[in-house]
Parts: sequence; C-alpha cells; structure tokens
Amino acid sequence: MMGGHGTAPDAWRLDDNDRLLLRAALGPAQPAAEAYLSWRQRVPLDDIGVAAFRLLPGLIQTALQQGVEDSELPRIKGVIRHTWLANQLRIHTLHQALDAFAAAGIEAMVLKGAALFARYPHLVAARSTGDYDLLVRRNDAPQAVQCLVASGFRPRVVRVDHFAPEDFDRIHAYPFAKAGGRSDDGLDLHWQALPFDVGGGDYTDDLFAHAEDARLGGRTIRVPGLADHLALTVCRPTSWETGEIVLRAAEAGFLLRGCAGELDWDRFVTLTRRFGHEAKARRVLELVSEAGGPTAPASVMGRLDGRNRLHALLATAWRARPPAATARARNVLRAADHAVRSGLRTMRTGGRGHATARDDRGLVGIWRTHAARPVAFHNDAPRYITGFSLPETEGRWTDGKVAVLAIPVAPAIIGPLTLHLTALPFCAPGADSFTFDSCVGPNTCQRHVIRFDEGVPACVVIPGATVLPSPRRIVLVLRLLDAGTPQFFGLSDDIRELGLMLQRMKLFDGTSVIEAIELALPPLDIDVAR
Repeated sequence: MMGGHGTAPDAWRLDDNDRLLLRAALGPAQPAAEAYLSWRQRVPLDDIGVAAFRLLPGLIQTALQQGVEDSELPRIKGVIRHTWLANQLRIHTLHQALDAFAAAGIEAMVLKGAALFARYPHLVAARSTGDYDLLVRRNDAPQAVQCLVASGFRPRVVRVDHFAPEDFDRIHAYPFAKAGGRSDDGLDLHWQALPFDVGGGDYTDDLFAHAEDARLGGRTIRVPGLADHLALTVCRPTSWETGEIVLRAAEAGFLLRGCAGELDWDRFVTLTRRFGHEAKARRVLELVSEAGGPTAPASVMGRLDGRNRLHALLATAWRARPPAATARARNVLRAADHAVRSGLRTMRTGGRGHATARDDRGLVGIWRTHAARPVAFHNDAPRYITGFSLPETEGRWTDGKVAVLAIPVAPAIIGPLTLHLTALPFCAPGADSFTFDSCVGPNTCQRHVIRFDEGVPACVVIPGATVLPSPRRIVLVLRLLDAGTPQFFGLSDDIRELGLMLQRMKLFDGTSVIEAIELALPPLDIDVAR
C-alpha cells in the first residue's frame, strides 16, 4: 500500500489511497488534480511508497497546471529535477550496455520503463524508474553477461558471470550495477521477458520478430510492439504487489492513451491467453478505466472474459501466492519436521546428535535414478542437477533437503575415487553442529557431522565413488538433515533452505589428485553498491 489510512485491499482491489493515486495519474486534468489534492491530504509526503514516488513528478505537473497549491511544492520540485537527471544518467548507462552488445553482434531490446520513455519522451520528466531493462535471447545470455562485465558492469550478489547453462533456465533476469557508480545506476539483463516464462524461450523470438524502432537519448533502439508492450505490462504484477499493480496500471494507461488506435488487439488477446493471464489483464485494464484513464474496447474485454475465464481465474489464483506466505507455510512444516526429528534423535541418542539409523535404501535409490540418466557437461564443469542455488563469490549453496551433483572424470580414470569436499555449513541459532548424509555409489552411504567448534569451513572425505560411463562421471547425492531457512530463524529475508555452501572439490585416485574444482570464485576487481 501507499501509506495513510485507506481501507485494506483484497486481491486486485486497491485501497482508497491507491485509487486516488491512480486517478491522479490517469484521470482527466481537473479530476486528476482533485484526486492529487485528496491523496496529498491523506498521505504525508514522507510516507509515500515506491509507486507514488515514481509517479509523483507527473502528478505535480498536472496539479500545477490546474492551479493546485501544495505547501510541500519546493520539495516536490526537487523530486522532479532529480527524476529528470536520474533518467538521463540511466539512459547514458543503457547506451553503454547497448554499445557493448552491438560490438559483440548481440541483438537487444529495451523493456518496461525505458521502452515507455522511448515511445513517449515527455514521460522522462514525469516518471522515475528503479532501473532500465534489457532483453537478449536465451542463447545470447552468457555472452551478454560477459560483455557487461567487460564494460564495467557488475552483478550485485549472484555471480551470473559464472552461471552453468542450467542456471539460466532457473531465473529470467538479473540486476547489474555500474562499478564505482551510484547504487541506482544499473540495469536488469533479461533473457526471458517474464518471470513465469522461465524455461520457455519461444516467446522471446516472437517478441523480437514484432519489435519496433524508437528513439531514446538521441539513439534508435528496439522496443516491444505495442500489443506486446501492453501484454507484458498487464501480465507482470501479482495480486499481493500493490505498488506494482499501481505502476503497471499507470503504464498501461500511458500506453493506451498514446497508441492512437494503432494497437493490435487480436495479438494482445492472443498473448494474454498464451501466458494464461486473461483475468489479470482484464483486471488491470478495469483499474485503468475506473481511474478515469483510457478504456479498452468492450469487445476486447469480452474476449478476456470469455470461454477461458475460469481457466484464467484459476491460473491467476495459482500464481497469486505471495512468496513470503508460501515460505511461511513451508517453514511451518519444516519446523514441525525439525521438532519431530529433534525429539526422535534425543530419545535415540540421549540428546547427542542424530539418530544412528539412516535411510540408506532411499539415498541409494536417488543415486541410482540419477546415475541412470544421461548428463551433458559444459566445458568439463560440474552439473548441478537438483537442489543447488546459484553461484556466489564464496561458493554455491545447496537449497533443499536433497542435492545431486555430477562431476566429469577423465577417460583414463577407472575408480573408485575419493572425493574431498570443502564446505561451509548452515549454522542455525543454538546449533553446535551440522549433519548430512552422502552417497556416491552402492554401499557408500555415509553420515557426516561437522562440529562448529572444530572450525569451518570443513573438509569432508567421501570414499568409494563409482565412476559411471558415457559420459564418465561420478554422481554425488547429499541429504541435508540440518538444512534451514534464514528467514525462519530471523537471520535475513532469504527464503532458501540452505545446507552446505560448497567451496572446493578434489577427486583422488589413491593418493593422487586427479581433479580440483574451485567453486569459491575470485572477487570481481571493483565492487558495486548493493
């Protein structure tokens, strides 16, 4: 919400303050000025949220044109000047990235706020944006990341510059900042246009095929076609992101007002159905109309509410589960599981460590399943099959109760091999150790206990690893008994279920090291503000 004392919103129902904000942004001049004045009387300037701050320059422009007086006008005029300057600096940063891509032969497209500014340059002084967004094709993403790094951009936390191929299929975009620059001087690199299109890719090619030319900062750039731009806008927000709903509804209103009847509504409807978001698209367009903004044709609204209405509603409801709520529910179950396991091991071991019994058959079963599956390696790097997070400078965390990793082995090596694993365990408050099981072949299940008072990171020895053929590899299965979620313990907002951060792996054939893999990465030469 935007602050103040408006009624609490239900799913897709904004509170009174949010509605006033949208009316001030999209309504006709005099009603918009009146909505602005009512909104300002209800919401102190210091309490406005992100959405209101980004729309504020345009709101005050309308209010001034209608002669509305505001005692905070000097401060707000400062916001307008800051918005214009910040947008100009971001355009310069965007051009640097586009230059790098052009030199490498990578086709790129500008999305979201920057695309809106390219279509309607007057909005550069009327609306701010957190960052600018660039889209490349999925196959170009690894090279695009390296181009950004070579041009002085740095990923904020996750080391996208060391992604395995499968990592790009797990998220749709990642933020970069200019090394040594301001904390807000950055851009988001996308290789999928929408979060729920992860693992797809067909739409990205379609999006490029329907792209249009526009001008931004004196340069010709590629932006989504009008129908795609509107579809991406109305399908992006989720029901719990009130600020995002307001921003996307405002953006949709700007697009409808500026399109001059040129929008391909047939393609728009087709895209919303393709995404499974007809109900969401209809609701955002309704919010635009309710705020006094442009109205979509009744025939289009009817098609969004037609035979696919039930499917769309169910799809929207399924996707409209806040991550925090999902994490809380998951953590309640984890806490119950942890309590049960703690009670069992206290009874079985007198309060010292985990119960001695292991589910070896289950662990070996997981190993056999993955040992039977073909694996494709990239540049002879390990394959993180399941249960791993993304790479960070310090290493790579497991994420979940079970993690599976495949490590390539040279053709001349027969085995069995011994794996030395250097890892940093998750430390839950009050815990004095971390327990996990490993399996690297039949009859190799082993329980490991890392005691914190003996020092971490710890080196764990896992013997007897079976060398599998075609391709030659070993498969490591980890069962993380003491994995925990930092958010559940109040340590941070991280909702991952962390177990071990792997930092180094060494394979031994007898006493000889045949392979050493460093997962802890050298730091980038210049840090960026996070």
